[in-house]
Amino acid sequence: MVGGTVGLLLLLTGIPSVYFLKPEWLSPVLLQIKPSPSPNPTENPVQRTVTILVADFEGPEPQNYRVTETLLQEIREKTGEYQDVQVVSLGKAITEKEGKDVARQVGKEKQADIVIWGWYGKTKDKVPLSVHFELLNKPDVLPKLGSEADGKLRTLSVATLESFEMQVNLAQELSYLSLVTLGVSRYSAKDWDGAIIRLSAALKSVESENVPKALDPAAVYFYRANAYYYTGENDQAIDDFNQALKLEPNNARTYNNRGVAYREKGEKDRAIADFNLALKLNPNSALVYNNRGRAYLNKGEKDRATADFNQAIKLNPNLAQAYNYRGLVYYSKGEFDRAIADFNQALKLHPGYTEAYYFRELAKIAKEEKDREVGTIDSHYPTVK
Repeated sequence: MVGGTVGLLLLLTGIPSVYFLKPEWLSPVLLQIKPSPSPNPTENPVQRTVTILVADFEGPEPQNYRVTETLLQEIREKTGEYQDVQVVSLGKAITEKEGKDVARQVGKEKQADIVIWGWYGKTKDKVPLSVHFELLNKPDVLPKLGSEADGKLRTLSVATLESFEMQVNLAQELSYLSLVTLGVSRYSAKDWDGAIIRLSAALKSVESENVPKALDPAAVYFYRANAYYYTGENDQAIDDFNQALKLEPNNARTYNNRGVAYREKGEKDRAIADFNLALKLNPNSALVYNNRGRAYLNKGEKDRATADFNQAIKLNPNLAQAYNYRGLVYYSKGEFDRAIADFNQALKLHPGYTEAYYFRELAKIAKEEKDREVGTIDSHYPTVK
């Protein structure tokens, strides 16, 4: 089946400023309307244990202020229900002088995926604090964390330390980052349900007025929306994309992905409106042009669809889907030579593209029989006239 099948395409484009400004994103993820169904992503997803290693936080009066103990208790409590995580105490500090290299080396020796370490001080009226959330094995799509999770010096009041406010807030922040990491780990494994559960727990763990600066929840809403989309829960996905856009209104990827969700629901005009907004923010996205072309194709607006597929190919000559769908437009117009040429190009770029192979054979038969009717293809694309 062709219509409505979707998938993710990881697009490594650096860190465009129009996208996710805080935090920046390592691997932008665009939903794309894909040509053929993929295997059930939730069927036997790879389940690996994520090990979180927590070093003692170096600082004055550790027995009184109990920074390390508070962190361990909170992270264990928030992650305890998940079988794919273990929280381990290192039992000693990683000092500021030893730094990141030692932290990573110790983490590797302990076979950890995450190493949490840092230090705090105390003067007459100030508490300097440095926190490191060290990722040794990054999930493919994990957003880049802010400098607050990479040792940026923070200055707090002594009162926050004395009242344990600092300890509680820090524990909440690191639990949140841990849950997000667990969520995107399940997301990378295409365990959409597992991702939704963990990302939901991450969002629940932070209060709106005390959101950790190291990772804006817009990223969490974005990935949970994608996961909802893959489970077929388009309304939930759209709700999360809406939340992400409230926090990051200039995020082209989110507009694109919401547009794909709208198209999946059959709301083609709303989909096109979102693709327009995405292209306004990022006019050089071949994937968005391809998605908008698909929406126009479903509306029967062949000329607009062709124009979008042409632009997608101009921006990315290796985008097999654009050739395939432009070939469908040519087929529907009875331009079989041009259709066959596009299907050939799609197959050259993607030899396993079964849909392009199928429609190429139909085009060859139609050409041989000089049959200009498109009834066969319309059984797959009833909106193509």
